[in-house]
Amino acid sequence: MKPLLSEEYLPSDQGKERQRKKMATYYRFQSKIYDMTRWSFLFGREKVIEKIPSLKFGDKLLEVGCGTGHNLGNLSERFPENEVIGLDISPSMLKKAKKKYQDNKKIKVLGENFLTPKPSSTFGKVDLVLFSYSLSMINPQWPEFIAKANQMLNKEGYIAIVDFENTKSSWFKKHMLNNHVRMDTHLKENLQQTFETVSYESYSVYNGLWNYYIFIGKKE
Repeated sequence: MKPLLSEEYLPSDQGKERQRKKMATYYRFQSKIYDMTRWSFLFGREKVIEKIPSLKFGDKLLEVGCGTGHNLGNLSERFPENEVIGLDISPSMLKKAKKKYQDNKKIKVLGENFLTPKPSSTFGKVDLVLFSYSLSMINPQWPEFIAKANQMLNKEGYIAIVDFENTKSSWFKKHMLNNHVRMDTHLKENLQQTFETVSYESYSVYNGLWNYYIFIGKKE
């Protein structure tokens, strides 16, 4: 399938740099409290890993926006024979992730930009791309990230996503936008046009305050 990526979504280089700096500033503080607080609203992180189909020995797994590395250990535990790579651009978050896995030879943590990896980058083509609560924060260039994931996946590789979906509360939607999170169900059509849908499931939390979703897709 052809990824949905039109010119209207393409930010300028200046816009991308503003987004990068904004996220780096945001996570400079958040890295200090991230692991202590995110359990209360980043639901489904374990569940999405459980839903990933079986992978072959030697397949390479990549998480984009790995943060402090919460998912990397769970990925490695589920797929102990596979290499797991975490990618992030926040130095503060990466410092914590690297410390967690400094003695684990199966897990690599890299400070690289997913869209423009370094020429010396070692991850290349992969068999799984995981986005965990990252795409809803990547605005406005989220279509580029989906297209890049499709490009990087080997044939019949998988994309796995857990993220905020929507909310009926205008106050909460505005609050989340102030924290750089967009909740407009804006990713679904693009994902289903780009990948073969293995599963798409929506879950309600806190008496319907918001929904999150889990998407598993396959590259044809």
